[in-house]
Amino acid sequence: MPLNGYEKAAIFLSCVGEEAAAEALKDLNIREIGKITMHMARLKTVNTTTIDNVMKEASDMIDRGDLHIGGEEFVKKILSIGLGEDGATKILEMASKEGPLDSLKWVDSKT
Repeated sequence: MPLNGYEKAAIFLSCVGEEAAAEALKDLNIREIGKITMHMARLKTVNTTTIDNVMKEASDMIDRGDLHIGGEEFVKKILSIGLGEDGATKILEMASKEGPLDSLKWVDSKT
């Protein structure tokens, strides 16, 4: 039976070690953390073929650039850490109000 994404994530995070797994979980929402950790807690033994397949799939996704890293939630989290909740909200509001050509104001005119 094929594994779902949460099961694959549980296997992957179990393989990368405690520190890397904890770091990865920081960027997820509560629902995702709950689903993944539930599957992690249920893991007893996983055969090496399944582990190899999960790790290969992750490696292939990295090679293809298919991993979705960042996004608005990620940006809001890192801005909140650095600037606080109000600062993050202000920055995101300003960014969303800019038109397509407004980003040119940040380009060095000499290059």
